[in-house]
Order: sequence, then C-alpha cells, then structure tokens
Amino acid sequence: MSMRYEEVARLRRGLKGGVSAVAFSPNGTFLATAGMKDAKVYIWRVDDSKLLHTYVGGDRPVLSLEWIPGRNDRVLCGSNDGYIFELKFDADIYESSGFCAHGYPVERLAAKGSQLVSGAHREVSVWTQVRGAWRYQGDLLGPVADSQNADEELIVVGIHWTKIKYYASVVVMTYMHHGIVIYNSHDWSRIHSIPFRDIGASSMSPRGSLIALSIMGSGFDLYNLDTGDCAGSFSDESGRVRTVPVLFVHGGVAVLSGSTIGRATLWNASSQRVHQTFQPDPYDTILAIDANYNSELDRFLLAMGANDGAGESAVIVWLGREGSDRRKDVSWKQRMLTYAVRAVLATVVAVAALVISARVKIQL
Repeated sequence: MSMRYEEVARLRRGLKGGVSAVAFSPNGTFLATAGMKDAKVYIWRVDDSKLLHTYVGGDRPVLSLEWIPGRNDRVLCGSNDGYIFELKFDADIYESSGFCAHGYPVERLAAKGSQLVSGAHREVSVWTQVRGAWRYQGDLLGPVADSQNADEELIVVGIHWTKIKYYASVVVMTYMHHGIVIYNSHDWSRIHSIPFRDIGASSMSPRGSLIALSIMGSGFDLYNLDTGDCAGSFSDESGRVRTVPVLFVHGGVAVLSGSTIGRATLWNASSQRVHQTFQPDPYDTILAIDANYNSELDRFLLAMGANDGAGESAVIVWLGREGSDRRKDVSWKQRMLTYAVRAVLATVVAVAALVISARVKIQL
C-alpha cells in the first residue's frame, strides 16, 4: 500500500463546538457535515469545496449522518432530540421531512435498501421505507446481561449491515459495556452474542465477518465473527478514555482511527504497521471520520472532523495520491487486468514454442 494522502480542503463554515459527524455521498460527489452545537447540516461539493446547502434544525444538534444507499441526493440525519430527518436536494433547493424515532439522542444510523436501523442510547429500532415514508417495524431485543455488566448502562455504539457464515444478511450491533449482538435481518432473531467491554466505536470490513472494535483509551482490535478469533490487536495512544472512531478503508485492507491527541492514523490491517499519520494543526481531537472510493474516477477520499480546546472546528478533506507502483493515468484495476493479460499471453507463447519444438524434433 504505497498511496499517501494529501490535504486538499479545510471546511470551517459553522461547526462551532465540535464536529459530530461527517459522511460522503455514495459516489463521493458530496460531503455532509454536522456540528455539535450549531444544529446545522452542511452539504458540500467535494470537487471545489463549495457549500451548496445549509439545513437549520432549530436547537437540535445533529449527531449522526447516513446517505440513502445508491442515492447522492438524500441523506438521513439523527438529531439530539430523538428525531430522524431526511434531506432531499438538488443543485438549487432542498426539502426535509422528519419523524420522532426515539426518546434519546439518535447517535447511530445504518441503512440498506429500503430498511433503516437506528440506535439511541439503549433503544434500537427498525424502519422500512414505504412510498417515500419511513414506517416503524419494531424494536430489537438488547443483549442479555451477565454478572460482569448487569449494573452497566446499555449504550449502542455501532450498527452494521453485513453477511457472515451461513447468513446472507445480518445486522451487527455493538454496545459499550455489553459486547456484540448479531441479528438475522430476515426475522430479527438473535443469532449470537459475544461479550466485550469498553467498546467506544466499531466498523465492519466491506468483505464481511471482520469487525474492528475501538477500545476506549487503548487502541483497537480486529475480530473474525465467523471463527471468533482475534485477527489483530493495535495498541495506540488514543488519549482520554472516550469513544474514538475507527473505520475500515481501502476495501478492508487498512483501518483509519481517530484520537483525542490531535492525530488520526492509517494502519495496514495485515501487518499492523502504521502507513500514515495525520496531524492537522492546531486541532487536538479527531472524533468523526469517513472515507470514500470512486471506482470510475479511481479516487480515494478521507474526511476528518477536527476540534480544538477553544471550540474551533474544521472538516479536513484528504485525497489519496498515487505512489511509485501506481500510474496517474491507469487505475489499479486496469493495471491488474493488464498484468493478467500479459501473463496469459506469455503462457500461450511458451506453450506454442514447446509445440513447435516438439514438431521439429518429430520431423527430424
């Protein structure tokens, strides 16, 4: 992995008191950002960092963002007062619609197709979109408490759609003190529970089964949900004991982690080595991160919500630059295809040479 990221933009509009969430649209054309105190959602065009729309949610700070799968013009917003809003926009205008979803702040959203799972403190609800409106389907049963966590508060820190062995579609829930619970998305029955403690955040590998767990104050671990084995333990000085984000990137071969000491780190998931460190001065915490890869443009993007102790914040956008083993005018997939074709041609030529040689010997 020779790619290096370079800063290409700092977005400072609004975002007073910290950045609560950042999210790229599916193709990376737009970036949605939300501030912890200004109760606004900003929609930016990534190519030129132009602010296109500002959604004002009154006195309700937005804590979570989730783009509708396959749509680059619709984003879901989870607010501090338990409401979920859907923003629809084009180049000139936007409209919003919302509904009361929870009795707690909506901190986690995960959508797949026409289904949505939302998490707010101890509550987890399932919604289905019918003729443009989100309909309540029910609540998921939480994890079973044991002697180690019976007195601990139930707090959702991650929601992920994925697939695992024997199940084509599951939802993986992670809880701060109660570990991992896996649900069958066809009937919402509990499949399996795995005990863990002190989980601050989580991320699922795009390939499924591999999950990254941010352990508060000590780094993060990788676990294989199919086998139950630990796939790696990454020790990182993340700073104060609080929820620090972690995110699989580059198709699952790398992991990006935030911190409360002013830096983010990009790790090689296999070798567990640091590939690149990001230290965007003068900020001291990075608590919101997202990534996007556009296969048509062969473009890698990262976004980080950075905050300082004085209440100033910015969203920093980074662009992946090609290293020595990648050419600017040829994508990685194209190069792999070229190498494969060359290998096949070389094999054909070698076989043809052997056949000709054999025929010559027979004639002699």
